[in-house]
Amino acid sequence: MDTCSIHCNNEFDVLCTCCQQLFCKDCDVAACYQNKHDVITMNTAINRFSKELDKVRKLTNDIRVKLEAKFESVLSNANFERHMNLCKKDIEFQKDFIINEAEKKSAKLLSDLEKLKKEREMCRSVNLKSLQVIKTKFDDEDSSINKLSKPEGLKHLETFQDSLSDIRDQVINFNNESDVPTFIPFKQLNDIMSCNGIGEIVTYDPDYEVVTTNTSVLKGETFTVDVLSSRPNQACQVVSTLTRSTGEKSIGEQSVTYINGGEKHKIKSSCISEGDWKMKITVDNRNIKGSPIDIVVVPRLVCTIDNISNNMGKKNTKRVVDVMSLQDGSILISNGSCEVLKFNQSGSFVDSIESSQNVCNMCKLDDNHIVYSNHVNGPCIVLCNDQFEEIRSFGEDKLAYPSGVTVNKPTRVVYVTDDQHGVLKFSVDNGKYLGRIGRTFIINKSEDKRPKNEEMNGPLDVALNHDNQLFVADTLNSRVQIFDTNGEFVSIPICAGQEDGKVICPCGIIVDEVGNIIVSSNNKLQLFNRNGDFIKRIDHKEDGLNIPLGITIIKGTARKLAVANRTGNNVYIYNY
Repeated sequence: MDTCSIHCNNEFDVLCTCCQQLFCKDCDVAACYQNKHDVITMNTAINRFSKELDKVRKLTNDIRVKLEAKFESVLSNANFERHMNLCKKDIEFQKDFIINEAEKKSAKLLSDLEKLKKEREMCRSVNLKSLQVIKTKFDDEDSSINKLSKPEGLKHLETFQDSLSDIRDQVINFNNESDVPTFIPFKQLNDIMSCNGIGEIVTYDPDYEVVTTNTSVLKGETFTVDVLSSRPNQACQVVSTLTRSTGEKSIGEQSVTYINGGEKHKIKSSCISEGDWKMKITVDNRNIKGSPIDIVVVPRLVCTIDNISNNMGKKNTKRVVDVMSLQDGSILISNGSCEVLKFNQSGSFVDSIESSQNVCNMCKLDDNHIVYSNHVNGPCIVLCNDQFEEIRSFGEDKLAYPSGVTVNKPTRVVYVTDDQHGVLKFSVDNGKYLGRIGRTFIINKSEDKRPKNEEMNGPLDVALNHDNQLFVADTLNSRVQIFDTNGEFVSIPICAGQEDGKVICPCGIIVDEVGNIIVSSNNKLQLFNRNGDFIKRIDHKEDGLNIPLGITIIKGTARKLAVANRTGNNVYIYNY
């Protein structure tokens, strides 16, 4: 260690970081303290120096590695050559594919042409026979006329005139099938080939990549596209554009957020026109990997199945209660009667199915059986086939007013909300009663008692998530409760309130494929994440939802649902 040359080679004790000067114990440091300089001990100075030196060395090593990689990239050109070879293979594949497809289509056209020729030959043979019949008749008449030579044959000539007129009409009206084949090339193909040929060569920046795949978005709603970068902390301009094949550009807000110093870019965009779009993303006017991506813009409200009483029997005055999607995407609608209506996704009526008991809320099993509740007369749960032919009913001695039903399909346990008993459990296979979840909330006006955890008041629906947690629409308590697989209380993720994100008298609840929770309540339909955090309101006020009840996710679609609207006696179908 260096020593002080002024004070008998004393070891230095402190360092003034402001003056960058070392002092021993006999040096005058007062001025530094007076000026409030940063004076530190030598041990602290050495430790601080070591840490800063390590940082600088790491930075220099990082720069050295990246610099070597850049030199390697420039000198070897391996990455470029690899992509060159990939492009060549892709071009050859595309060329061969188009040639093969063209040969297949050409062969079919030639085959169609040969069929046409055979049909023409058959028609020609028939026509020749028909013409031969006419000619024979004409020759007979002509021969008879030539035999006439005296005036007394005048009357016969008048007869011949009528016969010849008839023959002439047959000749004139004879259809000789004079149509000829012609080939009409598709102009669109010519336009495509003259414009882009079999494709195009573009370059892209491999350090940036779109990680969002092709996606379906709602008209007018904001959606997000993620772009990853292997060059963080570098200033760049990320730009996105939405265009149709016609060249039309979308009108909508677009913004870019930089995360973790530029490791990820979140592009937020929206589009107010339905249809197919392509989003092109560039960085500093350069194409990037994964761009463009296909964006399909769909309407929020798909359609409305109007007043269902139009498709019911004349004596049936019941109102819609529940909806259930089948595997083919069609929708069953119940109304508390023995008549279940079937519609397709477009809202067109398909069929009416008769059941042995009144059908209220429904749940479909994997074996095509259906479980439904009946609270109209003789309250019970019914297991039936897909034609609503009853297999067994159960719960008559336990249930007072059953409504919502859901089934744990692996364990074959059915959960039923009951107006007076909370949630009851039964075995689907034998109807055995398996217990109860929650307690009944009894209002005590004198104590102004509020419901506690587990207490329920008129619950109307129930749903299971993938972890087999039970979500209960605690209707008259205006909240949603969660219970675990053992029936123990977990939480109340959604509470009472008029504002979005809260509920008043929730009547329907369902959990979608990704665990999102959808709740119908009073006059709105809302989407929450798996934790109960509010995402958005699915319906709009002007849609006119009024006491929406049962909800179903429509099979075979990306985020589409149907909801039973009690007051309107109709069903709304939404993309969400």
